[in-house]
Amino acid sequence: MFFKRNDRVQKRIDNNLGIIRYDEKKIAKDGFVYRKLELHEFDEIYEGKQYKHLPEWEQACDSQDYVSIRKRKPRIQYPFAKVLASRIVGKLVGQKTFPTFKNEADPNFEEYLKLIIKASNIKALLTEPLRRMIAAGSVFIRFGVINGKFVVNYELAKHCYPKFAANGDLESVTVAYVFEDKNDKDQKNKPKKKWYRADYGPDSDILYEPADYQEVSNWENIEFVEKSRIDHDLGFVQGEWFRTFTNNQKIDGPSLFPDIKDFMIELDYNLSQSSQVIQYNQDPQLIVQGLTEDDLENLIRSSQRAWNLGREGQATFLESNLGAVGVAGEFRNTIRLHIQDIARIILMDPEKMAGYAQSGKALEILHGPMVDLIEEIRPSIEQPLLNLLIKMGLVNLILLQDKQPAPVVLNVNFVPESFSFDIQWPPVFEKTLQDLQLKVMVASQVATGKLVSRETLTRWLAKDFGIDNVELELQRIEAEPVINPFGAF
Repeated sequence: MFFKRNDRVQKRIDNNLGIIRYDEKKIAKDGFVYRKLELHEFDEIYEGKQYKHLPEWEQACDSQDYVSIRKRKPRIQYPFAKVLASRIVGKLVGQKTFPTFKNEADPNFEEYLKLIIKASNIKALLTEPLRRMIAAGSVFIRFGVINGKFVVNYELAKHCYPKFAANGDLESVTVAYVFEDKNDKDQKNKPKKKWYRADYGPDSDILYEPADYQEVSNWENIEFVEKSRIDHDLGFVQGEWFRTFTNNQKIDGPSLFPDIKDFMIELDYNLSQSSQVIQYNQDPQLIVQGLTEDDLENLIRSSQRAWNLGREGQATFLESNLGAVGVAGEFRNTIRLHIQDIARIILMDPEKMAGYAQSGKALEILHGPMVDLIEEIRPSIEQPLLNLLIKMGLVNLILLQDKQPAPVVLNVNFVPESFSFDIQWPPVFEKTLQDLQLKVMVASQVATGKLVSRETLTRWLAKDFGIDNVELELQRIEAEPVINPFGAF
């Protein structure tokens, strides 16, 4: 009877607290289900929600029971995780660092792909999904066409269950997670937890009715009722799975947060405690000596009259010398250096940055670790990015054949002949005028000395000046009239 009674008590406690005992590998403390708990942890770090379970700093300070520093939510949170992801993605798919796709066997397809990139606004829409990829290690980016316009969305990796073919191609993706339905509440007037599920396959996209949240951590054990279906029969998933580093043995790539998590926490609490000390000095505590309790109760601080402390009374303010703030500042700089060393990015002072901004090569050398990191990530995302654009182009052509509204309208019936694209990435740091001046000077001196042909030098400079057709450019140079350098006599 003892064990039975204990089970009933424990069950009643669990129900009251909203805690359900599931597989610890998938169920978080809040009762929600994720494919991997660490993916949810990475997302919370990116969103700045890793301290949400702790009391607010001011609330802990005002509490009668002492709450230790590391059990409070920091007063100041330095968003290093978001800064890290933003800087890397800015150098991956920014307006000046977005790759170009060359197809010498099918130039028309190359031009068509440029129209797809422009019509979809993919450069801007990829920014946030790839930031999530940096945070969690992977992300699912999908697209569709609504009323003749491309729509690009993404799903967090912690909610996705992808399947891959033997060659690494994406076969299907199921998006499943638990959410609170605010329109459906229980007897305690609390929103009911329900399952969301959507399947994205090569032939159809299926959305299911929300299912009641049951005591199982696997959505595959729940019977879902189909809500809507789109049978597109494309033969491929309308989306791609992006990873920081491609590994056919693992679904997710490595996140960049685990190695710097402890340093980010230390930085947050360092800033918060320094802020606390400085605030205390700005509004210090008054210390009064030589007065009775009755005199203290009648003591009024006023700007119009001074305090009358009597013959024996003394008043001073309890202030610190801010020595701890200085030590904390030095330690904070050490933390920043360690974070930058591990994360491989450099947070420079804008005044110091101005001295290096005159040369793109100098910036590349200065930010060498970050450049290496970006060049490591580029090969992992270039193929999914190309596949995504090709899929968007094929869907656009199918819509045109079916005489439906399409994002890109062509005047003639176009059929791709070759899918062999060469992906070219621009330099991480764009050349400055000083760099171009030196490069042109070298080319001019080499041409004058007849060490290298003009055609080779023109090809060498072509990318810097946006020249796609070198042969045509050489013909234009030959056709230009010779300008008299000495002027008219």
